[in-house]
Amino acid sequence: MASKRQRPKGAGTLYRREPKGPWIARWYDHNGRRRESSTRTTDKAAAERILAKRVADTAIRRDGVINAAQDRYIEESRKVLAEHFADHDDYLRVHINRKTGFPATPEHRSHRQKHLKTVADALEWSKLEDLDRSKLEAWLAGQDTVSMSARTRNTYALSWCAFGNWCVDTGRLVANPFTRLGRANERADRRRHRRALAVDELRRLIDAARRRPLAEYGRPPVKVPQREGEPKKRASWTYYSEQ
Repeated sequence: MASKRQRPKGAGTLYRREPKGPWIARWYDHNGRRRESSTRTTDKAAAERILAKRVADTAIRRDGVINAAQDRYIEESRKVLAEHFADHDDYLRVHINRKTGFPATPEHRSHRQKHLKTVADALEWSKLEDLDRSKLEAWLAGQDTVSMSARTRNTYALSWCAFGNWCVDTGRLVANPFTRLGRANERADRRRHRRALAVDELRRLIDAARRRPLAEYGRPPVKVPQREGEPKKRASWTYYSEQ
């Protein structure tokens, strides 16, 4: 049977789930929520000291000696970036985009995770405190030498800027280190240059446009994929020949 010891209000409680198991500390935090944590020791005197520290930490936060919000930033800074990336992906999975009215697609989330992990690995960032705007800008500028297009570099920048904003909104960072991050000039980095059609190309285009209705006649309808929850749209396309 688990042994318990009642203490004065606010002093916390020590108990065991098993007769020879470690002591479990139970106390209320500065927000009034009950917390419970194993002391990982069977020595009661050591467990008493651990519980006393928990209660003392709660008291100084409740009395405003330590800012609770600042304490949260410190707690979040101890987590590795992989945990924050996973939480960010969970957010994108359920968050409704204001423009589209739907959550992010799996493809978009995959690209976002790739952008974050690629940069973090390249710059050896492991925690939020490692995030550095100047290093990210230098890395993006260096990708020009390995033929990464300006548009692709900008998507990396947008992914990190969005991640920084999310960290601020969720109380993980005080400020976004990537605010107003520089962008590459996409117009000056065109990979395909437009030109006018040659006479022969224009002739073949007109010929194909004339033949297309006849070539499509008799083909089965083409199903158009539709995501669950999307507004109704045309479910298929059927081609008809002109009579």
